[in-house]
Amino acid sequence: MLVVVFHAGMSAFGNGFVGVDVFFVLSGFLVTNILLTELGRTDTLSLRRFYARRIRRLLPASAALIVATAFMWSGLVPVTERPSVAADARWAALYAANWRFVGTATDYFAETLSPSPFLHFWSLAIEEQFYMVFPLVVVGLWKLSRRGRPSVLPIGLGVGLAVSLGLQLYWVRQDTVRAYYGTDARLYQLLAGAVLAVVLARHRPTMSSLRATLCALAGLAVILVISTSWFDMSLSNRGILATLASLTLLVGLEAGPRTLLGRGFSRPTMVHLGQISYGTYLWHWPIVLIVQRVFVLPAWVVAVIVTIAATAMAELSSQLLERPIRRNAFLDMRPRSVIVGGITSSVLVALVATALLSTDAPSRLVRQESSGPVVSESIADELGPSPRDVDWEAVAGTAETGVLPDIHQCWAANTSDGNSGSMLCLLPVAGLGGKLQTTRSGSKG
Repeated sequence: MLVVVFHAGMSAFGNGFVGVDVFFVLSGFLVTNILLTELGRTDTLSLRRFYARRIRRLLPASAALIVATAFMWSGLVPVTERPSVAADARWAALYAANWRFVGTATDYFAETLSPSPFLHFWSLAIEEQFYMVFPLVVVGLWKLSRRGRPSVLPIGLGVGLAVSLGLQLYWVRQDTVRAYYGTDARLYQLLAGAVLAVVLARHRPTMSSLRATLCALAGLAVILVISTSWFDMSLSNRGILATLASLTLLVGLEAGPRTLLGRGFSRPTMVHLGQISYGTYLWHWPIVLIVQRVFVLPAWVVAVIVTIAATAMAELSSQLLERPIRRNAFLDMRPRSVIVGGITSSVLVALVATALLSTDAPSRLVRQESSGPVVSESIADELGPSPRDVDWEAVAGTAETGVLPDIHQCWAANTSDGNSGSMLCLLPVAGLGGKLQTTRSGSKG
């Protein structure tokens, strides 16, 4: 929810992106508990079943979101922007979006004219990359710990945490984009949760109910405070503080699950919202962009609309798509087929998204009125079809040259009496990162 209100533009939570930091810590904590439970019960780990479960849990919702978003954006953005969005979709489908944004030097906090609808996939990519490698590391360290070295597992994970934290502190001085998106520079948060899970599995915290409550409340309070704009600090320092606060919150809740805060988080409604929070996160960002494109509304209104709409979409996705696949007994017995099908599906989703965004159909132009909501104006009927031989990727790449390629640059629209009434042209606009702007001109200039 912190991320939702941050993306909605609420200034009160101008640093609500720390919700992603909390998400990383929780992910590391939860997946490590899952692995330790199976290892403790069977002394082994079925990697095939683990990967199959991850695919069935994460892929259906993300695949549906990518295809749906590609379809919507094919009718929302100009053809000059679609190649870039298509590339983002491909990288998102293959769970490597974070490296895509590192390569394109995409600033997560930049107020661009047309943000990528797949920008939020950077964190999901890091999580998936972590899931690919982490079980292998845990199994290896577990086997060593069973040979008379019980401290190998926490020490090994702790070393990984320290290395990743060092890379975070290094990259933030060299390249803030790399520090924010890079898997190696963000692993310390996932590993912090993993180390805590290992420690708590061996040594359950013993606290009085009061101390456990104060510990959990302190962690929660710090998370909420640093999500506001009250304090000015670097992204790395804020992320490190969010990590420590998340660990503190977890320790308090584990030590006092029956405290007031523990019971509050255990309420059925809270549990259910947590179970569908993955879908909420997936759907909220495209909905934010659509609402902001169509309406001019106060940020708090956008936050309310997006929260309701994203939660509704997450619930539909959970009931109709995610749960049936996750609980399917036939798929549960065939992990190898699920893995092969998952990889194939990811590639197909990337191809479908690219095909949807390859159309040169005209988009719906949107203009903003300061006195009211934005009015969508379709020019599809007024203008003729766009030229078929335009290299739109070359057009979109004019940021470096500042010169449009040799194409039919304008469309003429005739008035009812047959005289030329207006013209739609693609023009490079200085200072906008090479973005192309649609400009209308007519008899009134």
